[in-house]
Amino acid sequence: MKRPPPSLGARASLAALAILLRLYPRDFRERMGGELLDGAEERYRAAAARGRPALLRFVVRTTWGMLRNAPGTWLDDRTSAGRHRSASPREAAAFGDGLGRDLAHATRRLRRSPWLSTYSVVGLALGLGVFGALFTVVDGILWEPLPWEEPDELAWVWRVYPSLDLDRGYLGGPEVLELGERHDLLDGLALFRSGEMGLGGGDGSPATRVDAVLASPNVLDVLGIAPALGRGLRPEDALEEAPQVVLLSHALWSSDFGGDPTVVGRMVLVEGTRAEVVGVLPQAAEVQHHQFTGPPTTAEILLPLSVDLASQSPFRGFLGGLIRRQDGVSDTRLTQELDALASTLDATVFEKAGVGLRFTKMHDDLVRDVRPVLLAVLAGSLFLLAAMTASLVAVILGQSSERSGEFELRRALGASPLRAGRGLGLESLVLVSVGTLGALLVGRGFLGLMHVAPSDLPRTAALQLSTPAIVAAGGLVALVSLIAVGFSALRRDSGQVARGGHRVLGGDRGRRALVGLQLAVSVVLLAGVGLLGRSVHDLLAVESGFEPDGAVTFELPFPEDRWPDAAARRPLQRRLLAEFAAIPGVTGVGAGTDLPLDGASSFQTVVRFPDAPGNSGDEDADAPLMDYLAVSPGYLDAVGARLLEGRAPTWADDAASPGVALITRETAHRFFPGESAVGRTLEGDGETLEIIGVVEQLHLYDIAEPGWGQVIRPLGQTTRFGGMFVVRADREPDAIIPAIRSVVSAADPEIPVERIRPLQGHVDDSLAERRLVFQLLLGFGIAAVFVAALGIYGVASLQVTRRRGEVGVRLALGAGRAGVVGLLLRDGLGFALVGVAAGVVVSAFAGRALGSLLYGVTPADPLTLAGVAALVLGTAAAASLLPARRAASADPAEVLRGE
Repeated sequence: MKRPPPSLGARASLAALAILLRLYPRDFRERMGGELLDGAEERYRAAAARGRPALLRFVVRTTWGMLRNAPGTWLDDRTSAGRHRSASPREAAAFGDGLGRDLAHATRRLRRSPWLSTYSVVGLALGLGVFGALFTVVDGILWEPLPWEEPDELAWVWRVYPSLDLDRGYLGGPEVLELGERHDLLDGLALFRSGEMGLGGGDGSPATRVDAVLASPNVLDVLGIAPALGRGLRPEDALEEAPQVVLLSHALWSSDFGGDPTVVGRMVLVEGTRAEVVGVLPQAAEVQHHQFTGPPTTAEILLPLSVDLASQSPFRGFLGGLIRRQDGVSDTRLTQELDALASTLDATVFEKAGVGLRFTKMHDDLVRDVRPVLLAVLAGSLFLLAAMTASLVAVILGQSSERSGEFELRRALGASPLRAGRGLGLESLVLVSVGTLGALLVGRGFLGLMHVAPSDLPRTAALQLSTPAIVAAGGLVALVSLIAVGFSALRRDSGQVARGGHRVLGGDRGRRALVGLQLAVSVVLLAGVGLLGRSVHDLLAVESGFEPDGAVTFELPFPEDRWPDAAARRPLQRRLLAEFAAIPGVTGVGAGTDLPLDGASSFQTVVRFPDAPGNSGDEDADAPLMDYLAVSPGYLDAVGARLLEGRAPTWADDAASPGVALITRETAHRFFPGESAVGRTLEGDGETLEIIGVVEQLHLYDIAEPGWGQVIRPLGQTTRFGGMFVVRADREPDAIIPAIRSVVSAADPEIPVERIRPLQGHVDDSLAERRLVFQLLLGFGIAAVFVAALGIYGVASLQVTRRRGEVGVRLALGAGRAGVVGLLLRDGLGFALVGVAAGVVVSAFAGRALGSLLYGVTPADPLTLAGVAALVLGTAAAASLLPARRAASADPAEVLRGE
């Protein structure tokens, strides 16, 4: 069968490969070049079929392989040629001595310029190291396949509620039963629930809270993994009368059980119930339950899920559904089949409520929140590497200009252009080689920062620095520097020595262009810093519905064996609140089902406002999905919530009193515009409640997003237990944490105090991603500006040296020193203005990559761009001013005598 013609990308890659082949001996190219290009085309097609990540890895590895193998091929070629042709001892010695002499000479020259050499090596180490570390992170998280069998066939299925603007709802019984019968479509369906549970060693030691995932017994089969120790879950484990069993994650087994291989068969306590450890999960392939809000839950313990679907309301979505597609089922077909199934269920079960089904691939779902962050910082590292490369080339061109007499003398004595410039080329190779070695250290240190990155950055623990990426990038920098040396050597006019000239054709323009590029990079990076800085500033001023300063939050998970339900826990909960309030310095205490910025809400329900003047008549629009919170008296004051109207819950609001609730300001304005909502009613969770107050909405998910509307109930009127506590004091939060622990221990030493921290910590976590990108781009930007300033200083100094005679004549003829400084400054800032202008234009488009991280500011914000442009231009002016003032302060007579 005729092979299809190569694509444009394939042709471009093969052309690049052909260029790299020029690094190899001619005999090798003639013998192996055609075969190598044909094989590369086949591998390109195979990689392209697996997707862009595989294609990018193919290009990087191929480039690195070509650069790595070239020196060895030359050595083999020389050795082989020596076996077939007898070279004279003098010829061999001349070649070896010449190369060795030039290398030694290059090393000595670099040692005589320690400042310039150190600057170049440190800059390259920083640029290559940061790029290598971030490439490792991006490759490992975004592009590396997930460690499960055929991971592209795995996908989450969600219930969709268009009327509620919810496209990631849990599945319910009807969908699960229908999907379980679609063997033509699915190779497996695993069901999930998750939450925190207490895990004890069974030896009387206090239980610790761990992330627990309850999954259907076929979960490991669907994922395509096997336990590292023991066995997986079995169907009989999910029977109601079956003994409890548990699997441990590899990380928990290593940390809490010391990696003991005899752990299988040991008895532990899960929420106070004895459970047998039957297996340990593999290290690489974690079991995760990706929730519809917040980051995914990674199982520290895995338990069998037992659920009676028939007993559940069909409208209740409560299960995460992970599917494995049959081979050959495309995305299009899966979408069509889910749409058809949803349409049937909507007509027969959901009373035409518009319920739908959709899927998201497991990998896409896992990285959807971190992809823009990682790509933004990787782009920043590429900009920094480009600035460092431009700086090295500028140094090379500067050295070429200063040593023009030496090079032209060699040309006049008969040396070829490339032979004359070989010493400078070796100097650049030495700098790149040392910088690459330093980059390996910088990269490892920088990669260590990823372990303190935001907690929802997945798969960071297994990352190992990609040495090939650093070496390949170093090889590319070396290639660019050698091209600069060759270009400079070939552009020389050997006859200029006889005429006494020392001009490098195009050299000055080249240095100016490179410095302009550095300035443009600086503007782009600092523009990102400015946009993120303004976003963080604006977010800190957002009305988040609470006041973090002075508050401490924590969770008290009451053991279920002793405290089975909320009614049994209420007396101790009320006693604890009273004792917390008695701690010296405490000004407010409360308990509830949810905490601000905790990443999720514990319960949502559809709420209606009968006879509200703001109802539109659209049944779906008038029944929004809302977060349903339950709080104790004092909770709103303890978190610093603002009560705008009405009253807060009291202890009198118990099960014997009429049902009441509070709503948020936005909800009140929507349904009761221009009127008071207090005294009106709402319907939710099967109850009719009187509205007793209006509050500012508490941000539960993210400081930038208020989330859905909220209904706040008194704890005493619900069957839910509020295990989240808030204590506010007039002193530093850390000062009251020991007292809180003492109160709980005195009341019941078996109740652990979990997740205790200042409320400000929740704010810091919500801003963590933005601050991480801000700090990285700030570091990149400072480095790029520093490099650009040195480049401008170098160009300005060179120009001043060349115009020394002109300056002396002007001063001798009576020109003012200020006028001379202005003349030289204008000359130095001309190319700087072009570079800054180009950077502003690029920044207006590059800022879109930060779109998901920006708040209250547009990617092309004129104030930010103007401020950054002014800052970079000011730096450029300062760098140009120093050599200009030095030249203007010279003695005209001495200058003219020197000329």
